[in-house]
Amino acid sequence: MKKIALMVAAGCALMASAASSYAADVAQDDGQNFMVYGRLESAKSGCTVLMSKYVLDLHHAITSLPMQGSAVTSMTPDEHIFIQLGGDNCDANEDYKNIGLRFVGAVDDIEGSVLANTDTSESAATGIGIQLWDMNRTAIKPNVTIGRFPAAAVSNGNPTNLPASFPLNFSLVQLKNGAVSLGSVKTNLTVQIERL
Repeated sequence: MKKIALMVAAGCALMASAASSYAADVAQDDGQNFMVYGRLESAKSGCTVLMSKYVLDLHHAITSLPMQGSAVTSMTPDEHIFIQLGGDNCDANEDYKNIGLRFVGAVDDIEGSVLANTDTSESAATGIGIQLWDMNRTAIKPNVTIGRFPAAAVSNGNPTNLPASFPLNFSLVQLKNGAVSLGSVKTNLTVQIERL
């Protein structure tokens, strides 16, 4: 019985010292501390966008300029590029079904369906936009459409050794309700990888 009483007393003394230590910490105006643990490891290279061209030179005669919103089936591209993916972190072993492309850029202020001419110089063309479309002649709306790689449809989700190549077409178009004047056209397009 004597032994148990001593153990209880020792336990109470430990709790009392812990409580006074806590009270002393609370009374001080110290900041809060935390621990960070981590580990640096080598990683697989990411998935990057590779383009067959990074600068395009578009030309079109004003007499045959398609109208914005026209069916792209009747358009002839003024230029085209091929977009591929590089790196170990793409999903080729899943047939590219989980990855797509988004095309980001400044759009026209009429319908928002084509890339805008961002040239503001005195020699800039007016009433002009740049229409994008894929190999199936489906119009691509910048900032909205997510393009799927043709390889994604070939083997129904089974692994493939086909390269992920996305053909992208460009054509100058006349903006609706816009007067066209001859001149230079400039825009920027960013191609982003989208995980689906």
